[in-house]
Amino acid sequence: MISPPRPPDETKRVEVLQQYQILDTPPEDLFDNLTRLASNICETPIALITFVDRERQWFKSRLGIEFSESPRDLSLCAHSLLQSDLFIISDVTSDSRFADHPWVTSNPRIRFYAGAPLRTPEGHALGAVCVMDRRPRHLSSNQLDGLETIAQETMTLLDRQRELAERRKTEERLRASEEKYRLLFENNPHPMWVFDPETLVFLAVNEAAVRHYGYEREEFLSMTIKQLCPNEDLPALIKDLPQISTRVGRAGLWRNRKKDGTVIDVEITSDLIPFAGKRAKLVLANDVTERRRAEEALRKSEERFQWVTRATNDAIWDWDLLTNRLWWNERFKTMFGYNADEIEERIDWWRSRIHPEDRERIIASVQGAIDRGDQAWSGEYRFRRGDGSYASLLDRGYIVRDGRGQPARMIGAMMDITERKRDEAALAAEKERLLVTLRSIGDGVITTDVQERIRLMNKVAETLTGWTQKEAVGRPLQEIFHIKDEKSGRKLENPAAEALRTGAAVGLSEDTLLIARDGTERMVADSSAPIQDREGHTVGVVLVFRDVTQKKRMEEDLLRTSKMEAVGLLAGGIAHDFNNILTAILGNLSLVKMSVEPTHPLYKRLGDAEAASLRARDLAQQLLTFAKGGAPIKKATSLRALLHESIRFALRGSNVGTEFFIPDDLRPVEIDPGQISQVLHNLVINAQQAMPRGGVIRVHAENFTLAEMGKPLPLPPGRYVRISIQDAGIGIPKESLPKIFDPYFTTKQKGSGLGLSTSYSIIKKHNGYMAVNSELGKGSTFSVYLPASSRNIEPEDRPEAPLPGRGKILIMDDEEAVRDVAGELLRLLGYDVDYAADGIEAIRGYQTALEAGAPFDLVIMDLTVPGKMGGQEAIERLREIDPGVKAIVSSGYSNDPIMSDFSKYGFKGVIAKPYQLEQLSKIVHDVITGLQK
Repeated sequence: MISPPRPPDETKRVEVLQQYQILDTPPEDLFDNLTRLASNICETPIALITFVDRERQWFKSRLGIEFSESPRDLSLCAHSLLQSDLFIISDVTSDSRFADHPWVTSNPRIRFYAGAPLRTPEGHALGAVCVMDRRPRHLSSNQLDGLETIAQETMTLLDRQRELAERRKTEERLRASEEKYRLLFENNPHPMWVFDPETLVFLAVNEAAVRHYGYEREEFLSMTIKQLCPNEDLPALIKDLPQISTRVGRAGLWRNRKKDGTVIDVEITSDLIPFAGKRAKLVLANDVTERRRAEEALRKSEERFQWVTRATNDAIWDWDLLTNRLWWNERFKTMFGYNADEIEERIDWWRSRIHPEDRERIIASVQGAIDRGDQAWSGEYRFRRGDGSYASLLDRGYIVRDGRGQPARMIGAMMDITERKRDEAALAAEKERLLVTLRSIGDGVITTDVQERIRLMNKVAETLTGWTQKEAVGRPLQEIFHIKDEKSGRKLENPAAEALRTGAAVGLSEDTLLIARDGTERMVADSSAPIQDREGHTVGVVLVFRDVTQKKRMEEDLLRTSKMEAVGLLAGGIAHDFNNILTAILGNLSLVKMSVEPTHPLYKRLGDAEAASLRARDLAQQLLTFAKGGAPIKKATSLRALLHESIRFALRGSNVGTEFFIPDDLRPVEIDPGQISQVLHNLVINAQQAMPRGGVIRVHAENFTLAEMGKPLPLPPGRYVRISIQDAGIGIPKESLPKIFDPYFTTKQKGSGLGLSTSYSIIKKHNGYMAVNSELGKGSTFSVYLPASSRNIEPEDRPEAPLPGRGKILIMDDEEAVRDVAGELLRLLGYDVDYAADGIEAIRGYQTALEAGAPFDLVIMDLTVPGKMGGQEAIERLREIDPGVKAIVSSGYSNDPIMSDFSKYGFKGVIAKPYQLEQLSKIVHDVITGLQK
C-alpha cells in the first residue's frame, strides 16, 4: 500500500478519517451502488471509491478492473486528494507524471482518469470517487456535476453513519458512568445510604452499611434515619434536619445506634443527588468512635506526662520541630541553676549553651538522626550552667512522627554525668600504656617501666623474639631484645635506654639484626618512645619493631630485575630482527627439504642446517626473556613429565646421574612449558659443570603452602610447587651469591652469564621466585617456586607431520622474506595465498575480496610493523568489517599481552617466530576448520 502525498494538516485529517470509522461503516453494498451510479452517469467501464489514512490506501468499492494494490498501482488515485476540485486527465499518456505508470504501460492500459475528492466541512481530504476509461475522452458538464454529486452523497452517507456511531458511543459512556458510580457506591468501605429529605425514609444502602450497622438491607429500606438515632439525641437531630436536607458537604458529628444497641460516633458527609426522578440525600457515615477514644486517651496521657516531668530527677524537654519552640520541665531550672526569666523556649537558646568544642558535632548528630528517620537520638556533650561552668550531659531524645510519618516533635531527658566523666578520666590514665600498645598491635610491641623491666609484650613480639609474655614480664629488656649491626656484627645499644635518657623517640639503623631466642636472625626496623602521663612525667618506654627481612629481599630483587630490564631493552630489539631472519631461513630450509629425497646426500646437510637454526632460535628465546613484558604463553601442566624429559635430555651422554623425588599428588602449575624447560636445562647444566668428575643430581618436587605470618619469601601467601635441584659440586663463594642472577655475571671460564639471569627472569614472569643456597666444597641447591594451578592439565599438542589443507589466506608482514617463505610453505600445503605489507593493505585487500564474493578464510598478521599499522589495530578494523573474521597473530618479539592472551583481542590463534612447517600447518589447519576457537 502507498502513503500518498500529505498536506500540512495531515495529522488532523487522519484523526477526522478515524472519526468516520470507514473500516466498519457503512455497509459495502451502499458503496457498490454509488460506484455503479458513477460508472453509469460518466459512461465509463471503471469506477472506484478509495480512502487514504496515515499508513495505506484501500478501496471500499471497485468496478470493471482487477489489479494489485501496490504503491505504483494506486499512485494515480492518490493525486485526487491533493486537489480542491475535480482532478481530470483526458489522456494519461500525455501527462509526464504517469508516462511510466503500470496502468498506462501495460494492462489494463488506462487512458482517461477523473476523480472527485471526498472532503469534510473542514476541508480535510478523506478519499476520492474515481472513474476511468481505456480510451482518451472528456466528460460533459452534466457528467461532471453528477460525479461531484456522487462525492457529496458519499460524504452525506459517511456523516450520517458518523452521527450514529457518536450516538452509540455517548450511550455507551452513559451506561459506563452509571455502572462506575454504582460500583463506587456499593464497594465503598464506609457506610453510605440515600434517603428522602421529606420522609426521611432510606431509599438505598450499600453493603458496608448493612455489614457495619447489622441490619438486613430490607430492614434498612423500611426504616427512617430517626430510627438510627439514640432517643436522647432525637431533639438535636430534628433541629438539624432542615439544614441537612439542603446543605451540601460535611454535616458534623452524629451518634448512631446499631442493631445490637451499640452506640457509635459517626462523622457525616452528605450531598444532594437526583435519584429515581426526584431529589435525594446521599450520606457517607465515617465511624470515628475509636478516634474519639484515642483522643481521650491522649488527653489523659498528656496529664500523666505532666506529672512524670515534675517527679523525675532528669531535665525533661519537648522540642516542636515545626515551630522550633523548646519546652523545659521544672527540674531543668534547678539542675543547671537558671531562673525562669533566663530561660527562652527557643532551640537556638539551647544550642548557644553547648560547649563551643561540642556544638557543631551535637547539632549535626541531632539533625542526622532526624534526616535518617531514626527513632531515637543520644549524645554526650558539655552544657553551660547558669553560673558559667559546664556540666557533662548524657542527652537522649525520641522522635515523634505525625500521621504522615513525618518528624513532628522530639521529647527527651538530660542526665548530669559530670562525676562519671571524672571517674572515666582517672581510669583512662591507668590504661594509657595499654591503649598505646593496642594502637601499635600490627607490629611487635614491648612496653617497659622506667627501670626498663618488661611490662607487656604482644603476640608479634613473642614470635620475633622467641619469648612469651609470661616468661618476659619483669625481666630487663636487655635479656629479651638482642640486636646487632648486620655488616659489622657489633652488638647495638638497646634503644629503650636512650629513649628514657633523652625523653625523645629513638630509631634503629637500617642494617639492624634481631637475634631471637633460638638464634634466628631477622632484619628489623625499630623505634622506641617514652610513655608519659597527663602531667608529662615519663612512666615507661614503648618499643615498636617489625620484621623487614622480606622487604630487604624484595628491594634487592627489584635492583636485580632493573639490571635485567636494562639488558632486555637491547636484547629484545636484536631478538625481534633475529627471529624474522630465522623465520626466512627455517622456512626456506623446509621448502628445500620437501623437494629433496631423504636418500640424497644433501638431505642430511639440510637437516643439520635446520637443527643449527633451531639452536639459534633457542638463543633468541633467551634474549627475548629479557625483553620488557615478554609474557609466557601459559597452560596448566604437570611437572612430572616435564622434569624427567628436560633434565634427562640435558644430561644425555654425561657422567652425571639423576634421582627424582616427586610425589603422586603434586599440584599442576600454569606455565609456558618451553620456558620452564629452558630454566631446568640451565640449572642442570650448571649442576653438571659443578661436578666435573661426575656424581648425582637430586631433583625434588613438592607441594608448598606459604602462610601470611612470618613468610620467608617475597611472594604473596598461597599454594605453590617447589622444585629443588641439588648437586654435590664445588659450590659458590659467599661473596658471589648476591650477584649470581645478574646478567653476564659468571664464575666459569666459559659461559655467557645469561643462563641463570634468563632463568630468573622466566620465573619472575611466571609470578614465582628463585633462590640459591650454597657452601664451598659442599654443593649448591637451586629452589624454584611456581604458583599452583586449579585448572585441569592441558594435553600436549605435537604435530608429527605437516597437515595439508584448502582455503584462501592473506599474509600481512613488513618483512618481504617472511611473506615469501610463509606463502610458499602454505602453497605447498594446498592453500591460495595473497600478501600485505602492513595493516592498511591487509584491511583494503580483505574488504575487496569480501565485496567480490571471494573472502579470505584466514589472515596471518604480524603484531609489530614499525611506523605503520600492526596486527592489533588491524584486527579491530577487520572485525568491524567482518565479525566472523579468522586471524592468527604472529610475532618475533612477545612484548605484548596479545601473544599470551590472543583470544581477548579477537585472534583465533597465535604462532611465534621463527616457526617450522609442522607448527604452521597445524595452527592454520585448526583455525580454518574450527578445531581451535
